[in-house]
Amino acid sequence: MSSLTNIRDTREILCGATVVSRKAVPAEGAVIYTGAMVALNADGKAVPASDSASLTVAGICQGHGDDGSVLIRSGVFHLENGTGSDALSASDIGKIVYVLDDQTVGKTGGTHKIAAGILRAVEASGVHVEVGNGPVTGYIPVPDVVSADPDSAASGNRGSVVIVGGSGWTSGTSIPTGSAGEIYMSNGSAWVKLG
Repeated sequence: MSSLTNIRDTREILCGATVVSRKAVPAEGAVIYTGAMVALNADGKAVPASDSASLTVAGICQGHGDDGSVLIRSGVFHLENGTGSDALSASDIGKIVYVLDDQTVGKTGGTHKIAAGILRAVEASGVHVEVGNGPVTGYIPVPDVVSADPDSAASGNRGSVVIVGGSGWTSGTSIPTGSAGEIYMSNGSAWVKLG
């Protein structure tokens, strides 16, 4: 699919999932349609969910307040299924699914692996996803094996997780000396050893 250009009738699946309603201030210039998946950016402002860095999915847009705020609801909702390698099947139920755009989720996601929520059901017409109800709605890092020195830790790779491969790393700007098999995460200014 592609990002919304109008409101969408995003059906809520009433199944006893936790439901939280909240309001958020939209980011400047953000156009969020009713029925869209909503994410919060690094400043806590609402934007349409997308495969962009530092987003946390908060739920589905239920409309807009008189003050311009975005009304967001968590729960289980009917969304579009990804295609190709991102297509979800019954074997993916109970697993984390990733944002492709503000109405579509997939198995692997894009560059930033923004978690949309947990897959609860798969139908021919789409998928049921629990969104906005827990820690899985943040960035879920997928480690890369890096044999050569990685890029220096910087805001652009904040949250990236890597496994030292080959013969290891040599130290450099914002890069520690690392041995094969060690795991590091960028905090935006340094590579921090996790294991």
